[in-house]
Amino acid sequence: MINSKDGSLNLKEFELKPFSKFELTDQFKAGNIQEIRDINNGWKWLDVINLKIDNQYFKLSLGYFENRLNLVSMVFQETQMDESSTWKNWSEKNEIKNQEKFEKWLNKEIGKQRNFNWGNIDSSYDSKSGFSSIYINYKEN
Repeated sequence: MINSKDGSLNLKEFELKPFSKFELTDQFKAGNIQEIRDINNGWKWLDVINLKIDNQYFKLSLGYFENRLNLVSMVFQETQMDESSTWKNWSEKNEIKNQEKFEKWLNKEIGKQRNFNWGNIDSSYDSKSGFSSIYINYKEN
C-alpha cells in the first residue's frame, strides 16, 4: 500500500502521490463515505471512510495545502467503521493498543525506517485528542 521509495499510496486502482493536486481526487471513488472539509486557510481535507484494502477497513484523511497533498492520516480496523459511534466505547487502553497495531503494520509494510527523502511516516497516540493514527508528512526536495 505504501511505496517507501517515493511515498505514494496504492489504493486499489488509484495511486496517490506526494503533492498530488486536489482536483485529482475527483477520480478517486472509494470507500462508502467521502467528505470534503475546506478550512478556509489554504487547507482542504478529504476524508475517505471504509476503504477496504485486503482484510482491513481504512479511514484516510488527506490534507491538501494550496491544493497539493501534504499530509495523510490513516487508521484501520477489521470491521467497517461506524461514523456515528460515540465516546461511550472509547478507552485509552484501546487507543494505545491501536497505536501498537499501527506500528506493527508499518513495520510489516515499510520496515523500521520512518524518515525518507520524500518525508516521514509514523504512528502515534495523542493523549490530548484521545486518538491513535498513522501519519505521513510529505516534504519538498
